[in-house]
Amino acid sequence: MKKYAPQIWQQTKSLISQDFDITVPVSLDGKNAYEQLKEWLSNIINEKIRYDLEGLLNILYRLDIAEKRAMAALNNETPEPVHYALADLIIEREIQKVHTRNWYKQRQNHFMELSTDANYEEVERW
Repeated sequence: MKKYAPQIWQQTKSLISQDFDITVPVSLDGKNAYEQLKEWLSNIINEKIRYDLEGLLNILYRLDIAEKRAMAALNNETPEPVHYALADLIIEREIQKVHTRNWYKQRQNHFMELSTDANYEEVERW
């Protein structure tokens, strides 16, 4: 079972909501949250595969899902069914994006603190 900090989890659900233009249910929290989100998202993906494959491919492209991994899932070359494999890829990618954005935000805050300190010359050299 995969567990993430509540802040990371909320940001991940927010990104998924934005990317799919749909509201992620609030109930997808707590114990088994990852599995619940995966199940919910896999149903959305299954509908997209049936009725809007081009739209799904567009989402995968915008999310920057690794093409090889996406194609393996779409060609049913994964242990799980297509919609579950894609849900995993999407959730993991969104979590990566949250971690990366938070890291850059921390770095930016750190440099902003340096620039307001007497260490301004250190920031200038950077």
